Amino acid sequence: MNHDNVMEKLKLVLSLSLSKKIVSNIELADALGITRQHLCVVKNRNKVPVRDISYFCALHNVCINWVLFDQSVEMIEQNMKIINPLADRR
Repeated sequence: MNHDNVMEKLKLVLSLSLSKKIVSNIELADALGITRQHLCVVKNRNKVPVRDISYFCALHNVCINWVLFDQSVEMIEQNMKIINPLADRR
């Protein structure tokens, strides 16, 4: 989980949501519900504000596994079929 990769994905979601090509760190911090200063601190420490990102993902209907781990929805569904083969028999 790399801070820069995660933040770029969040900016992509915001750019589509706001119909903007470029999303600033200030806009990203606002969307995450954190201050710009806190965003700078987590960046400098290469940390990811998971709780704030989880709320963002829920609000924007984005798969948090994609944001944090690069897992597609299809991959998750396939793994669930392996874990629970009865899931398809509804």
